[in-house]
Amino acid sequence: MERLTAPLTLFTGQLDSKGTGREKFRHSTMVALREISADLRVFHFVYDRSNNYVNLLKFRLDGLHLCDTPEFRAFVDQIPETGTVVFDGSNYGTAVAQVRKRKPKVRIIVLYHNVESIFFYRAFVHKKNPKSLALAAYYYVQEWIVARKADACVYLTQEDLQAANRIYPSHSSAVLPIAVACGGGVSPRPESGLPLKLLFVGGAFYANVQAARWLATAISQMPNVKLTVVGKGFDGVSGLNKDNVSVYGFVDSLDPFYNSCDVVTNPIFSGSGMKTKVAEAMYYGKPILSTEMGLHGYDAILGQPYVNIFKDEFELAGLLKGLVEKKQLGHQVFFYPQAKVDYERFYSAVAHRQQLARILS
Repeated sequence: MERLTAPLTLFTGQLDSKGTGREKFRHSTMVALREISADLRVFHFVYDRSNNYVNLLKFRLDGLHLCDTPEFRAFVDQIPETGTVVFDGSNYGTAVAQVRKRKPKVRIIVLYHNVESIFFYRAFVHKKNPKSLALAAYYYVQEWIVARKADACVYLTQEDLQAANRIYPSHSSAVLPIAVACGGGVSPRPESGLPLKLLFVGGAFYANVQAARWLATAISQMPNVKLTVVGKGFDGVSGLNKDNVSVYGFVDSLDPFYNSCDVVTNPIFSGSGMKTKVAEAMYYGKPILSTEMGLHGYDAILGQPYVNIFKDEFELAGLLKGLVEKKQLGHQVFFYPQAKVDYERFYSAVAHRQQLARILS
């Protein structure tokens, strides 16, 4: 792959290859851009959590308070007029507007993780928390600015693109599925015999908490099924104290959890964007049980034998009953080489780099 010679600038937030799905994706994007561009400059928005309410009112959340600093202005002034600027997140509308004002000729591309206004509005509907409603309004303004000022908006899913087109001004758009850089060892043989081992992975934000609680309740009367929930913040979540449910918070490595499970579960009923746990499950060759919403953005794998979709607890129970019977009989149905092949083709770091390069060029 030929590297881009035009100057490239990235504005991004917190990066962590072992963090939340958002942090992993940011890390993957920065790594991809470093491989794509021979001249990449990076500005990191560092969060200021000590003044959240003030920053909310001033439209300066998520590190945007740095827009008022001489360092930010000096960084923007050094962006070449012929260059391309990438914002990794639609929550940076204030900064997008400032870059557009100071550098009117640069090409600005914004990578969406979610349609944030919709994400937080759904969070408000779920818990009726006024904070979520305030954030939905805040991010609506940020994303409205992005739609007006950016040259192109890139979404993870067609569903997000269509939703944004309904509520924001007309803008150029494209779809770029999520990528997850996985590199752990893959062991295709989980322990034999019952129970059937389910895994749910994700940070403890509202859609994942809702999903984990729903799943824990759905399997609570299934003695031959065991669920493990792993993710940042889940060790402090209530409603998961079932006899056949184990809960872990942040862990240094997900390798042993993916390798020792039989099935990865993804009962997502709300939220936005794509779920990194699906791509990770594919990397480890694991079958996936998911709702339709949990597979948004994964159009390329719909219909594959390792993907099963359920609508409610009754359909899930039927799928689990069949898997329990197969495991009891010793059938090897818990490792799918094709899943790993599809991961490499569609959702790996290499695939992400190739698709991102096409958009930038």
